[in-house]
Amino acid sequence: MQMMYLLSNGVPWPEILAMSAVRRLACCVCLGEIDGGVFDWSSLSWAVQPI
Repeated sequence: MQMMYLLSNGVPWPEILAMSAVRRLACCVCLGEIDGGVFDWSSLSWAVQPI
């Protein structure tokens, strides 16, 4: 899922394949927060946003 998310955000496939799992997570968190998400580092999950 992370790889597809990065790909859909314009990260080249060879770059994604070269990333470690930790770096992929970090990139997903950065892109997700740019899109307005809030990542809870203590639970390593996305915070639920009120509607």
